[in-house]
Amino acid sequence: MGDKSYSANAMIWSTLNQFALSGGYTKMNLDNGKLNSISSYGLTTAYLNGNIMNLVSYTWIKPNPKYGTYGYNVGVINLLLRNTNKTGYDPQYITSAVVFWTKPYVYSPKLTYSPQIFAMSSPMGYNSVTGSTLINRHFGFLVGTSLDYKLSKRFGLSLNYKLNMSTQPGSRFTNNFLIGSRMVL
Repeated sequence: MGDKSYSANAMIWSTLNQFALSGGYTKMNLDNGKLNSISSYGLTTAYLNGNIMNLVSYTWIKPNPKYGTYGYNVGVINLLLRNTNKTGYDPQYITSAVVFWTKPYVYSPKLTYSPQIFAMSSPMGYNSVTGSTLINRHFGFLVGTSLDYKLSKRFGLSLNYKLNMSTQPGSRFTNNFLIGSRMVL
């Protein structure tokens, strides 16, 4: 029916000492034939020059014609870091949480702009070497907009700007720019 999709990805670095494998499952949650929400599950495993990383995540997305598209992502990252004597691994665990919102506004038949807000945190972690649980009370934020300009029926130009900020004392604002293109098949 097209309400479910599966994904798989493999990436190998040119140095051949790092690679990543990932897979995902996405389900369109329909209510009487109308899209109610989207649920997506992901799993990634990477070998990073002797260290191993595993990431498990869940994303929930709610499209709403009146209020925009919003949702959240939660994840757990497991790092297996080679210990100093190279006899084994020291496991580390980190959680992640993201909430987001965007809403496209059609300015003209060719131009659409979409303000975007993301709030992120790594609220908790565990360090197996020290045996301590880490609590993080700081948040990161991305605030910006995306502009999409249709050059033709199937091809367009995308511009994106985001301001990155944090509640961490001493952190600086950073600016992110993206220039790209889109092709609609």
